[in-house]
Amino acid sequence: MKHVKRTLLAVLSLLLSLTSCQAAIPASEGTSTLPSDSETPSEATDPTPWETVTLNVVNHLPSVFLPVGRTYTRNGSLACDFTCTGIRFSAECEGDVSVYIRSTSKAYFTLYVNGKRADQRFSVSNSFEWITLAQDLPKGTYDFEFVKHSQYHMATVELQKVSLTGIFHPAPEQRKLFIEYYGDSIVNGSNIHVGTKTNTENSDGTLAYGWLTAQALNADCNIVGRGGLSLSVESEMDIMNDVFDLCGSSQLQNVPTYDFARIPDVVVVNMGCNDGARATQTTVETFKARVTELIHNIRTKYGDDIRIVWIYGYRRDAKEYWDYIKEVMEQMGGEYGNLYACQVSVCYIPKSEGGDGYHPDVKNAQIMANEVTAYLQNLLKT
Repeated sequence: MKHVKRTLLAVLSLLLSLTSCQAAIPASEGTSTLPSDSETPSEATDPTPWETVTLNVVNHLPSVFLPVGRTYTRNGSLACDFTCTGIRFSAECEGDVSVYIRSTSKAYFTLYVNGKRADQRFSVSNSFEWITLAQDLPKGTYDFEFVKHSQYHMATVELQKVSLTGIFHPAPEQRKLFIEYYGDSIVNGSNIHVGTKTNTENSDGTLAYGWLTAQALNADCNIVGRGGLSLSVESEMDIMNDVFDLCGSSQLQNVPTYDFARIPDVVVVNMGCNDGARATQTTVETFKARVTELIHNIRTKYGDDIRIVWIYGYRRDAKEYWDYIKEVMEQMGGEYGNLYACQVSVCYIPKSEGGDGYHPDVKNAQIMANEVTAYLQNLLKT
C-alpha cells in the first residue's frame, strides 16, 4: 500500500510540474504587409512561433526606437527633415522587416544591419508607402539603423510604423561620442553621384564627410543645413542662422525648436562657399557678422567651452572667405577660445573631369572624411 501511495504522489508531482511550464508569446500591436536583403546574425534558439508585430514609431520613443539626428513629431509620426535623420532599433526576428513612410516627394534612404551598410538604396515616392527593408532573414538578433539621404528642400519625410516577425528589444543606447555638424551642400552630399545638376537622385548625405566621419568615430551626430545654404545672402530661402536652432526645415510651419539638451563633444562647421559664390549679394562686413553670430549662437546653447571646428580648403574659389572666417575666429579667441580651423584637400570635381565644378564625388568625399576624422581624433584626445 505504501508503494502505491508513493507512485500516486510521483505521478501527481509530474503533472503539476508540466502544467506550470507555459511559453510566452510576444503580444502583437497589429499586422503589416511584409518586407529586401540583409546579414546573417547571431542565432536564436527559442522554438516558439513568432507573430508579426507592428509598432507606431512615435508611441515607442525612446523605449524601442532611438531617433537619429534632429527629429520631431508631426502628424503622429517621426518627422525627418534633415539629411541623415531616422531611427535605430533592435529585434530578435526572422523573415521580413518593413517600415511605413510618408514623403512629400521622392526621397532616398540607407539601411545599416548589425553595423554594415546595405547595398540596396531604398526610395519612397510622394505618398504613404511600405518599404521592405529586409526579406527572408534567418532567425536571429539584429540591430537596424535606417536613415534618410535627402535634404529638407528636396523632401520631408515621416516615419510612421515598423513591422517585423519577432520581438522588438529595448532601444539601443546612445553612442558615447556625439558630433554636431552645421553645413551646406558638402555635408549634405549634394550631387555626390555626379550628375549635371544637383537633385534627389544624385545626392546622398550618408556618403558625405559628416556622416562618414561620425561612422568612423562610432559617434552619434546631428547634421543641420542644406545644399546652397549661406550665412549672409538674405535673398536665399533661408540662411544658417534661421535654421540652426530648429528640429527641421525652416520652410515649414510649426517646426519646434531643438532642445540642445545633449552637449556635443565637438561642433563641426563647413560654411562660406555659397557666400563667396554670391559675393555681389552680400558684403564682407555682413558675412563676418554672420560668422560671429553663428559662433555666438552655438556657444550660447552649449557653453563657451564647446569646441568648434571650421572646415575649409575644399573649394579654391572660396579662399578669400576662408580668410575672413579665420580672422573672425582669431578675434574671438582662436584655439585659446576653443575655435579650430581644419584644412582639407580640394575635393570638388571640375567640369573638365565630368563633375559640376562645385561638389566632391563619392571617392573625394571619402578622402575629405578621412582627413576630418584624423583631425577630430587628435583634437578629442586633448
